[in-house]
Amino acid sequence: VVRAGQETNARRGVKTACVMCLGRGVKCVIVCMGDEGGLYMDSEGSVVQRSLSAIESNANASGAGDAFTAAVIYSYLKGFGIDRTIDYALAAGAVAVSAATTINPEISPELIEKIIIERG
Repeated sequence: VVRAGQETNARRGVKTACVMCLGRGVKCVIVCMGDEGGLYMDSEGSVVQRSLSAIESNANASGAGDAFTAAVIYSYLKGFGIDRTIDYALAAGAVAVSAATTINPEISPELIEKIIIERG
């Protein structure tokens, strides 16, 4: 979304930047919006925004975006629908920030599923 040349520090700015990307030929955009959840928009006009309940502690934000992105790719390869993909990505980010290290050594599909159930 940064490449759209649009200020993205507000929800409206993020959506505007997504629309700009879609207008340039991108087929879909998925954005992690921190504690506001995840946003999906596509060239067919679909808009999905989802969130999970907040986590109790944020030990280290490093790696959350990477975990979110990896979970989006994993979800795509597994054939998940968009709602499940966003939930999965948000839960992976939550697992990432719950550890003091950049990569949570406990991250696993099972732990991500548990987070979805608990916070979904």
